[in-house]
Amino acid sequence: MTKKLETLFDLPEPEETTEIKDYRDPDDMKKIVESIPPRNELQDLGTKADNELDDIAGKAAEAYDNLMDLGMNVESRYSSRIFEVANGLLKTALDAKSAKINKKLKILELELKREKLNNSERGDIINAEDHIVTDRNSLMDRLKNMNNAK
Repeated sequence: MTKKLETLFDLPEPEETTEIKDYRDPDDMKKIVESIPPRNELQDLGTKADNELDDIAGKAAEAYDNLMDLGMNVESRYSSRIFEVANGLLKTALDAKSAKINKKLKILELELKREKLNNSERGDIINAEDHIVTDRNSLMDRLKNMNNAK
């Protein structure tokens, strides 16, 4: 807050700011990663959510088709509102499919972060669906060993 505002509103002097904890603290990150359920539990949860999102998308697409047929068979002055509602249903179907894809990407991202954190402590290299996850030091050691082996 500025000094002018402090004097205008007769506010007391600001207190010392407290130290803000860095949210990227390795111990905290380790706790967060450990709290992520195992892959099989994530897949079960993902399967249930996928089925629900597919159901929503299917119902919305079916209702869209029905409304489009209805809009073609009524007077033109009423059809515009029917087509507008049908468009909303099509957007609902698209949003459900997008949410399904985003959820899968988020789960994959969390799994890769967990593997990277677990393996960076050991210096391992893992190959996760055409992506190599490693830390810089272990990679440098492997490169040095490759050069020494020649």
